[in-house]
Amino acid sequence: MEQQLNALREPSNVPYLALIGENVPDEQERNRLNRLAGKVLHETLDAVFGEPNDMVIGVSSMQGVRGGAYPAFAMNLLPCDHFRYYDIPQGLAAVKQWIIGS
Repeated sequence: MEQQLNALREPSNVPYLALIGENVPDEQERNRLNRLAGKVLHETLDAVFGEPNDMVIGVSSMQGVRGGAYPAFAMNLLPCDHFRYYDIPQGLAAVKQWIIGS
């Protein structure tokens, strides 16, 4: 989807909300995930992405949609992984605020 959005040439006023997760697991969870990534990818997750990530997408990749020049693109960095955006109060509050503010 990011490639499709970045390929658009026409200005767009369609509002988008991106919930961007920065996976910050506790030490035990980090060790478990890094062991799993090491078995599957022979690298830790941080080494695979080379930056903060939500376990699926790098933070800078999401922040770079349309070169940051998308007029109606709201981004919220959340302390969660890719699968828990709607499980945390901050994620729900971001969606609510985006709907009310739109």
